[in-house]
Amino acid sequence: MKNHVITVTFKNDESKCDPPNVHVQTNDIVQWKCDDGDLEIEFQGETPFTSTQVWRALRGHLTQAAVVKPGVPANTTLPRPTFRVNGTAAVRSLGDLLTHP
Repeated sequence: MKNHVITVTFKNDESKCDPPNVHVQTNDIVQWKCDDGDLEIEFQGETPFTSTQVWRALRGHLTQAAVVKPGVPANTTLPRPTFRVNGTAAVRSLGDLLTHP
């Protein structure tokens, strides 16, 4: 089990994730943070995590832990979430969550 922290930057209605690609597997924990403002992350439809909540964090703080659920297929690019910073949704998002081979 690994803990992955993804930093989201937001500029000109575009979000970028650092690191840009994160390889996850069952029971890994993913958390996001954004120094550009208050952050909301929402997956449409089925989420790769054990809960379906919207993850939120105040500027510069980490979101609650998102735990990768069992049975997520290997070699898969997981769906991109919608990122909102200070209530504004990113028009374009760069970065992927990937499952281990």
